[in-house]
Amino acid sequence: MKRRAIIGLSLAIGVCACATQMTPIAGPANMAWAFNQNPDEGAKLAFGAPASDNVVLMMTCAPGSSRIALSAMTTEKAPSGVTLASGADKAEFSGAPTVGFDGAVSLIEASAPATAAPLKGFRRTGDLALIDGRRKVKIAAGAKDKPAVDRFFKACASV
Repeated sequence: MKRRAIIGLSLAIGVCACATQMTPIAGPANMAWAFNQNPDEGAKLAFGAPASDNVVLMMTCAPGSSRIALSAMTTEKAPSGVTLASGADKAEFSGAPTVGFDGAVSLIEASAPATAAPLKGFRRTGDLALIDGRRKVKIAAGAKDKPAVDRFFKACASV
């Protein structure tokens, strides 16, 4: 009887583990990574729709700083930070939500060290995912986006 209980409990835990695992979804096809640098504002790297304010994730680095500011869209009602993953590396960076005109949280801003594992992985491989609650959205940099990523991290390293 004890053996059956242990086997049943093990199976139940296994089923729960599978049910709570996040399945990554692809970012919108019409979005890309774009780099911009302004001497007064520093370097910016954004994943969004070209030539618009529709941005999913923006990274900025100010001149003289070893940190990267993160601004991410969110669907969470009470987000506590921005969570990024690259390969097996995952980290949450504490942040403050911004309340939109309708009273809902739509953006969260956080700060991360430039040496954070997911950022280093993104720089090296182009692989990146934004985790928003139970959603994991892949926002990887493809071959045409990789030069923008490289320019951003080089600009951040030189400040």
